Amino acid sequence: MQALAAWTREKNPTAITLSRQLTNRARSKSLKVLIVLSLRSNTHNTFHSSGIIHRGCADCTSPDHKHIYYRRLTPIPEDFDLLNHLLNGQSNADGRNVWKVDFELYSTYEDAVNNVNPWQCPNDSFDYRNTFVGECSPSGQRVRNQQIRFKDVGGSPVRNVGFYVDKPEDAGIKDFLDGGSGERSALYRDEDLGHPMKKGSTTENDGTYHMLCGGSDIWGTKDEGHYKARLESGDIDVVVRVDSIRPITNGWAKAGILLRSSYEDDAVTAFALLSGENGVGLHTRVSKGNSMTMPGGNFDQDQTSSWVKLQKIGAHITFSYSDDGVVWTKRAEDTVFFPDDKFFVGLACTSHRSDKVTEATFSNYEVIRYEAPTASPTVSSAPTLWDANENIGEPLRDGEYWPADANGVEKIRGSGTGIWGTADSFFYHAYQRPSNDFTVTTFISGFGSSQVFARGGIMIRDDSSDGASNAFIGAMGNYRGIGFQTRDSAGEETVHHNGHYVPSNKAWVKLIKTGNNIEAHYRTESQEEWTSLGSKTVNFSGTTIQVGYAVTVGSDENQWWYADLYAKDYSIEEN
Repeated sequence: MQALAAWTREKNPTAITLSRQLTNRARSKSLKVLIVLSLRSNTHNTFHSSGIIHRGCADCTSPDHKHIYYRRLTPIPEDFDLLNHLLNGQSNADGRNVWKVDFELYSTYEDAVNNVNPWQCPNDSFDYRNTFVGECSPSGQRVRNQQIRFKDVGGSPVRNVGFYVDKPEDAGIKDFLDGGSGERSALYRDEDLGHPMKKGSTTENDGTYHMLCGGSDIWGTKDEGHYKARLESGDIDVVVRVDSIRPITNGWAKAGILLRSSYEDDAVTAFALLSGENGVGLHTRVSKGNSMTMPGGNFDQDQTSSWVKLQKIGAHITFSYSDDGVVWTKRAEDTVFFPDDKFFVGLACTSHRSDKVTEATFSNYEVIRYEAPTASPTVSSAPTLWDANENIGEPLRDGEYWPADANGVEKIRGSGTGIWGTADSFFYHAYQRPSNDFTVTTFISGFGSSQVFARGGIMIRDDSSDGASNAFIGAMGNYRGIGFQTRDSAGEETVHHNGHYVPSNKAWVKLIKTGNNIEAHYRTESQEEWTSLGSKTVNFSGTTIQVGYAVTVGSDENQWWYADLYAKDYSIEEN
């Protein structure tokens, strides 16, 4: 929507049960006052840009009728209820709402403001029996069945309709994009997830957010619902009170705080939620395309409202809930890697019914950003002599390499605390080679560690020091799929860039080195085309580098455990 002024909206009351600080009657009265403020001209009858009403229609079959702009040309008579007439009228209101005299219709806001390209009607006659639209169109061709009467929704061709009033600033109910901060769509997105049959939206009034949502669910491998969010990075603490979910379209209708790698329907996700009838819980999808899980289960199934908190510190996610926003109960934790540590944060809901919508009401929404201290870069000693089998970072147990068996499968076993942070601990079966341009490829046929920081795959590394710059692609622990991560300079933090779920962690993986640029790709056995996980710059300092298999169990608590990587068809080709 073109937000040249502040907008407010009157929703279709049949599509939602209103349970707000404003009752239906009060809300209707409030909007009527705004219409009068917006459309009533001064004593000289001078039109101003806020005298426009926008009708949005989600299920109109005519594309032209999905967005219509009504421009009032004359002052509103004192005794005329224009709001009721726009929602229900089937006449010209005894000459008080006459086409071309009192109003015109337009396709865009700009056309309405500039009074250009007004709609035409068949035979130059507006059919007032068809509420608001008159069977008119931009070209004058007759278009039927695009109207709604709020008093007779069952007999109306369309049902999901909203009216927006271009109103004076700081008056009445606001769309969330006009929340008073001046931060509009450049920072926030208010969009559906997936392709729900019923579209959603968000409004705001004095810090309370009202989100209308449809969608089959936020669960499984693909999601549908509505999401209002902005892009963030780093460590955050997010709090909100979910005041209500009404109507309860399903016991697993959901509303809460959502962290998400993107608006794609299968994105990496952490969702702290209140459900319709099944209490509170945490949902996570740990890699793109993976199935969503509910760590720890659901709690307090009699909850109809709840405070929820979602904390992200590094890759560690913590979910807590509270009755009063003061005393918190921690209920679930998980490890979720967001690509490049960037993600959307905001509010979301789903009706868990493709054919129905519900409304979630939120208050006391707050995002707190942490400025956590970072470790000082490690001072690396001179590179050690190259060894084909080396334990990097002194893991408690030595790793081991088995050459290819009769089926061509190599086995690489490693322990260690992880390939993460500013210093690594893992087993490295690698070869030293010139730092020129090449592609390294292998097929991962098995990697089954239950530890979420476990890794098994191929690595390009600057040297054998534990803080060396490197690029890695391979299987992630706990069957989270194929991941790509880098440390761009010695002693810097390792960054997870992307991860896609693949069944059983079986996939071809490759790294393409061109100068200091590294591209990461994977494909499953059934795929012919490679899928990119991105490209990053890694600072390799010398004339030689190390390339090979890297394996770690990735656990401080279980350093004595091993992780086993099975791979075959390892190759290096010059570019």
